[in-house]
Amino acid sequence: MTASDERRRGPTLSVEMVRRQDRLTWWMGYALCLMLAVVVAAIAIGTAPKPMSLAVLLMVFGAVVVVVRPVLGIYITVFFAILGDGVTSAWYPFTKGFSSPESILFVSRSLIGSPLELYLFLLLLGWVLTLVGDRRWHVVRGRFLAPIMAFTAFLFVGFGYGLARGGNKNIALWEIRPILYLPLLYFLIINIFRRREQYQRLYWMIIAATAINAVVALFFRRSLTKAQLASMESLVQHGATLPMNALFVLIAGTWLFKGTSRFKRIVLPIIAMPVVLAYLYSQRRAAIVALIAAVLVLFAVLYRTNRRVFLRLAPAVLVLGGLYTAAFWNSSGSLGFPAQAVKSVIAPSSLSARDQSSDYYRVVETTDILYTIRSNPLTGIGFGQKFYRPIALPGISSFLLSDYMSHNSILWIWMKAGVGGFLAMLYLFGTVMRVGARTALASSDGDDAAITLTSVAFVLMYAVFTYVDIAWDAKSMVFLAVAMAQIASVERRVSRTAALGAAQLDEAPASEGDRRVLAGVAGS
Repeated sequence: MTASDERRRGPTLSVEMVRRQDRLTWWMGYALCLMLAVVVAAIAIGTAPKPMSLAVLLMVFGAVVVVVRPVLGIYITVFFAILGDGVTSAWYPFTKGFSSPESILFVSRSLIGSPLELYLFLLLLGWVLTLVGDRRWHVVRGRFLAPIMAFTAFLFVGFGYGLARGGNKNIALWEIRPILYLPLLYFLIINIFRRREQYQRLYWMIIAATAINAVVALFFRRSLTKAQLASMESLVQHGATLPMNALFVLIAGTWLFKGTSRFKRIVLPIIAMPVVLAYLYSQRRAAIVALIAAVLVLFAVLYRTNRRVFLRLAPAVLVLGGLYTAAFWNSSGSLGFPAQAVKSVIAPSSLSARDQSSDYYRVVETTDILYTIRSNPLTGIGFGQKFYRPIALPGISSFLLSDYMSHNSILWIWMKAGVGGFLAMLYLFGTVMRVGARTALASSDGDDAAITLTSVAFVLMYAVFTYVDIAWDAKSMVFLAVAMAQIASVERRVSRTAALGAAQLDEAPASEGDRRVLAGVAGS
């Protein structure tokens, strides 16, 4: 080797220099750990006996990961967003604001923001830093970015209109903030994720969070007295039953499509055991009705993919379902609760006095909502404004925003964001379900098809659920963003495959039938 070659290679590190660098790195890491320990200890002294120090440590560690590794940050953000539950663990801080006194990360009543919002901002920062480092400013829009942004634009119009009419600014922020997680997280997921395995892992994170939440709920239930159990409205918060529904649909999807993982077919039912118990104890009629809607979608897909199995299975399920409903028609226990949910749809006058009172409240509330919409059909009343009550409603002490937010969350969008926001929402849901259903049927991978069908079913179940219950919450918005991003990802991959196949057909002779098949896939 010549001297010029050595100069080009630069100075060679000796063994002693390598050891010195290792010692320096070790001491710097050690000093950083000591500094972090001192900071955590100081926080612990200031917040004792509350466990805020541990929560702060986990939040800071997660925040670093979110910025440095945005892919891992998506997993962490979604997992912790789905994990929490305001009923079984009121102290859980991730989806609650730093101004919530019951949260273990409570800082001040005047501090706006939450750990979830902090992580979303850091995810955006981490993604931008990745683009700067790679010097590649490629932005993925995805199939649903335009309808999502149209819906979001009407929300901002409703927000500004409500404040211009003297609406309460703080309440307007509480109303609209969770919905804004949807466009931001959708955009981040489709731009940060690059491979289908990442979406599959993300669904595993959702499954794990749902199962853990169910186990915590069961232990919470064991700690309640008989009087508390009798007065309990639901074991978990309203929206927490929708991820449980999604788990049930995913299990069915793994058996519906060919080529799915045998591991999933065995493990998912085992994971679902505590979830089923928590689901029955929760007794959310809206969740049962939403699940029935998803089952109808499953049968429609089965009819398209395997008509012979459909003709055998559908009548059996219909007969067994009818016998179960008849057997538990008057049952008040958890095992018979699904029958009571069906009963609330086909024979609401036969429900218990408690259920009829709940239904009456929703009927009167819907009447008030329709009156409010008719007063401002084009613009709505805007966020931060109380809806009109020509028929008085009893106060709900457990829900402080009952004067501003209604159980019918579908009409609530019209009431707050006007007819434009309402139509944009319907178009968004309809587009997602239409594209998702076609994509699931066109997908050649069984696992992809099962997850895509679950995403479609979740959007449908959410739409059904919002018709009768408050649902524009952080947990539901995070899952909606995941579902829409996953469908958009598979749709891009299927469309790319169809385009490549069409190009190959143009170069080689093919039958007219083959061309029609590929044209149908491309059109989906």
